[in-house]
Amino acid sequence: MGFTACDLPLAGQHWEIPPGRYDWVCLLLEGAPRTGWEETVWLHYRGGADPEFLRPLPEESADRPGTVLARIGVARRDDLTALVLPVLADARVVAFALLESSVDVRRAEGVA
Repeated sequence: MGFTACDLPLAGQHWEIPPGRYDWVCLLLEGAPRTGWEETVWLHYRGGADPEFLRPLPEESADRPGTVLARIGVARRDDLTALVLPVLADARVVAFALLESSVDVRRAEGVA
């Protein structure tokens, strides 16, 4: 899974992404708690918006010390165009990956 570097605080902002059909949005976070949380993210599509959950993955899934890998499931079969990020004090997105619908998620995460 290829990540794109960025520096974006989790401060409730609207974040435009390259439009596409995705299964997962993966975020590498700094400053977020390792476990015990989930936050609502609004996913904006060409045809509407849906709430989904941003959840941390197991601790060993983050490659960089001090980071947490989290993901958002994309349930709607429509072009995703933007996200409204949650407010999570002191947390920042330092990299992201958009997994297209054609990607085998289990293989991308090294499970299969």
